[in-house]
This record gives sequence, structure tokens and C-alpha cells, in this order.
Amino acid sequence: MDTTCLKCYINFMGENAKQIKGFTLGLIVFIGIFFRFSAYISNPSFWFDESALAYNIISLKYIDLFGVLHLQQVAPPLFLILTKWVVSIFGKSELCFRFIPFFVGCLTFIPFYFLLKNIFEKNSTIFFAMFLFAINPKLIYFGIEFKPYILDVFFAVSIFLLFEKIKLNEWNWKHLLIAGIAFGICIWFSFTSVILTFVGIITILISQKNVKHWLILISPIILNWFLFALYYLNISHMYKRFMTNFFYAEFNHITIPVSYFFNNEIQLANLVVYITICVGILYLMINKKRFEIAFIMWSFIITIILSQFHLYPAYERFILFLIPYSIIIIAAVFNYLVESRTFQSRLVLIIIMLSLIPTSITHKGSDARQLTQYFIDNLNKEDFIVIDNLALPDFLFYTFDVKMENKIVVPFEKVNDRVMYKTGSNFEFPTFVDKFWFYSTRTKNFNNIIEHEGNIEKIKGYKIINKMITPNGGVFKVTKD
Repeated sequence: MDTTCLKCYINFMGENAKQIKGFTLGLIVFIGIFFRFSAYISNPSFWFDESALAYNIISLKYIDLFGVLHLQQVAPPLFLILTKWVVSIFGKSELCFRFIPFFVGCLTFIPFYFLLKNIFEKNSTIFFAMFLFAINPKLIYFGIEFKPYILDVFFAVSIFLLFEKIKLNEWNWKHLLIAGIAFGICIWFSFTSVILTFVGIITILISQKNVKHWLILISPIILNWFLFALYYLNISHMYKRFMTNFFYAEFNHITIPVSYFFNNEIQLANLVVYITICVGILYLMINKKRFEIAFIMWSFIITIILSQFHLYPAYERFILFLIPYSIIIIAAVFNYLVESRTFQSRLVLIIIMLSLIPTSITHKGSDARQLTQYFIDNLNKEDFIVIDNLALPDFLFYTFDVKMENKIVVPFEKVNDRVMYKTGSNFEFPTFVDKFWFYSTRTKNFNNIIEHEGNIEKIKGYKIINKMITPNGGVFKVTKD
């Protein structure tokens, strides 16, 4: 009787444990999706790069998205094509443009969970890593921005997971070929997948040593890379010029600024994070997670090497794809500390968790939508329009469907029939017109340069007769009179 009761109790606890595990995991994913959905439906105005990319989507044909884009934009062609398809069906609202990043950001929870299951046995460690992933402010923000960076995160996790699953000695040639095709296609959705696929094909050959099956795996990858090389040659003249000029100061990084991943600006907290990552690397090595640590470390190292050769900037949003790898390393330390079960280990764990709390949640502010609407509502047919250099993408996108008979003065350049903006932050008014609207959604602190002569406000010597100023820009009607 006692034995029967004990078995019933064990079975009951086993069933409850599964329910508790499912509930905990579901709650974490719900929290993550809730934050992302809240950010998504808040629907902030497009900032500069989003406007520029959106303008390309609505102004170019599908085939043109494989060529050089306007306004110095570069993005994976299939990401652009998917977005154009969504926009063509549901309309040109910001929510439609941002749907693919939002959807992919939520979808990434699935491969990340299975990747964690491959690496860690303890549910508590998996839940810890999933929670860090769910509340990470960078992943939340870039999960609703109309740029391809969150796709880089998805493919970073998925490529890692797929290489974890591949068994060169056991898989037949059909399965290897399908996997190779999948890896090859990734490059058309995410440029950083080249780095991660390269790391994977080298790491898996070293760890499994089956050259014949390895060659079957990489054959479709090489074919896709060859096709991509043709695409890259078409855009490289603009891409290299833009990357070299715009990101010159960001190229020569010799380390990855991991503190950027967690938005913590306290130096001591950053030191704790760096120490934690070093310990996590050692822990994974000791526990014979050699494939995993080799994949992660070489992903970091090759990114830095490419930065040194001015091929890829190891800079902020461009290294977003490394956040899941950092979380995995930190989770390894969590796993070790949980196993220790001592007061000291609990204290260290608390210090680490406090160091991961973001001290700020920064978003790229823009009031382009509000400023443009005010501008359009107050525009007269005879008015001249002068657009600040860095406001050009916002103007082009938000006025795309507005029929204007106005004379527009836009201080921009055309290179090879492509619209190219000037990156100078100073603006000068044209001298050949006495009255015009000045539209800017990038220049800040207009209040600091507005002069007052009694009740009259002036800017750059021109009298302001109408205005709207926000923290992220301004629109003025000015006159020399």
C-alpha cells in the first residue's frame, strides 16, 4: 500500500513538473512577445534609415531591389521583396513595413529554445537564458524596426541550431543537400549569415571529419555564394564607398562591446559581464562543449577580423546577431552557480543578474510623421520647399502620395542616377528665394539657434512666420521680409 502511494505521488509530481515547466516557458515567451507587441503597436514614426529603406520599397520594382538602392541603403534582397509583397497587399503604413521584423523577432523564440535544449540539461538554465532573451531591450527595439538586423538574430540562432543537428557520418546525401540549400538561401535574407555559415562549415569538418559528406553539404552553399558574389559586384562600388566613409571610425574594433548588448552604462556592471563571459567560456570548454564554444568564439573573432579589414563594422546594431551567443555563455555561468548550491554562488549570481539590468532603453527618436503632416496641412501652392540634407528620406517617404505643384529645393546629389544624401549636419538657406518652408526631421535643438527681436523670431537671419518644433526636428515657414 505504501509503495503504491509512493508511486502515485511520484507520478503526480512528474505530471505537475511537466505542467510547471510548460507554464514557466509559456510565461517567459508571453512576456517577450508582449514587450515586442507593445513596441510594435506604439507605431513610432520612421527614423532616417527606415524612411530611406521604405522609400526604396515603394518606388522601385521587385527586380530593382536586387540592384543598388537609393539613399545609400543596403539590405538583403529577399527581406526587401517579402516586405514589398506585404506592403502591396496591406498598404504603406509603418506597421506593414515593420511586420516582417516583428514576426521574425517573435518567431526567434522557437529556434533559440531548441538551441538551449541542445546545450543545457537543466530547465532552470534554459528558462534563465530564455528570460534574458525575452526582456533584452535591444532585441525588443530592433524587433520592431524596419531594418534587417533582427533577421540577423534569427538566422544566427537557426544556423547554429542546424549545425548542431547535422551528423556528417549519419545523414544521407539528400538530407545534407537540403541542409546545404537552406544554409545557402540564408544569405539572401541576412548578410551576416555568411559569417556564421562559414564558421559552421569549418567547425563541423574539424569536429566530425567526413570530407565526402562535408563536400555534399557545402556544394549548394558555394553555389549560392557565387550567385551572391555576382549581386555584390553590382552594388559593391556604392557599398564600399558608403561603408568606408560612414563607418570609418567604427571599423577598427579589436573587441566586441558586449556591454552594448544589455544597455547597462555602469562601468562596474560591464566589468562583471565581461568576467562572467570569460568564466562561461571556460565552463563550456571544461564541460566538453567544444563544438558550441568553437562556433561562438569564431563568430566573434571573424567579425572582429572583418572589422579590421574594413569589410564589416563591429558596431552596435551590426553585431546584434551576437546577443544570443552572449546569453548562452552567461547562461553557462548560471548553470554552474546553480549546481554549486552555496551561499557564495547565490551571492555571485545576484551580482551578475543585477549587472544585466538595463540602465536605459534608448530608441531612435523621430517626429517625421507629425512634422510632415503639419507641413502638408499648412502648405500653399506657391510656396517653395527647402529640405535639410538629412531629412530627404523622411520627406520622400511621407510625401510619396501627396501631389505637389510646389517648387522644391533639395540640397542633395545624384551619383550614377541614384539619390545620394550629404552627411553634413550644418544647413544653409538658399539665397535665390525670399520666402519658403524649411523642413528638417534630423537637426535638433532649434530653440538654441532661434534669435529673438522683440516678438519676432528669426533663424539664420530669416523671420519665422510659421513653425512646429519637436525634440527631433522642426518645420518652419520663413521670409526675408
